[in-house]
Amino acid sequence: MSISRDDAPGATLAYAQVPANAAALRVRPFALLLPNLLAVVVLFLPMSSNDAPIGPIVEYVRHHVFKQNIRSDIWEAFITGPFLLAIPLAAWTIRLCIRPATSRREVITAWAITLTALAMTFFATAYVIYLIPKMHGFVWAASATAVILAAGAAALWFLRSMILAYPAALLAMTLVYCADVTLTILVVLVHTRWQTGSVLGLIVVGAQLVAMIFLFFRWREEL
Repeated sequence: MSISRDDAPGATLAYAQVPANAAALRVRPFALLLPNLLAVVVLFLPMSSNDAPIGPIVEYVRHHVFKQNIRSDIWEAFITGPFLLAIPLAAWTIRLCIRPATSRREVITAWAITLTALAMTFFATAYVIYLIPKMHGFVWAASATAVILAAGAAALWFLRSMILAYPAALLAMTLVYCADVTLTILVVLVHTRWQTGSVLGLIVVGAQLVAMIFLFFRWREEL
């Protein structure tokens, strides 16, 4: 008597098998919902004098894309550019809180956005480090940014089995936003006093870091 493929030992178990990280993927990131929504507000609040992070970005686009004769500082555009990450970050967090299931294409898109912002943050951080001999106060900005990025890299190593799932991608996107906001605010504070955007920005970063620590351990428990 021949044994069919369906009757082979373990076939039933293999059919019923679910991904090892399925439970972790069902965890909705509610802890990040409010901080990531407030991140969008920070984009439009003043951080330096009356300038909001959106200002240099708009000026850069108007000057280089629409060829308008206005002042544009590429350095300011690079350091504030990743603030735009707040928009897809908030939208994706809402989406994941409603339904955490994601497609691979969606996650790859999130990684592409994150890596673009990360490249800009690296460029801005390198320039800040270059300026430290002239502006000694920048050492705090560079150090804090490096700590956040290093902690994020360590966390992603522990979540590497979910690199193509939403937890790792959302964690990376949020961490890049935290790193750039921290860098920008600490650089700006060398030149100016606290502004509304600076205060709320650091509150948002603090809330995001706490939320990510909580979610990290939730995801680790479910793996």
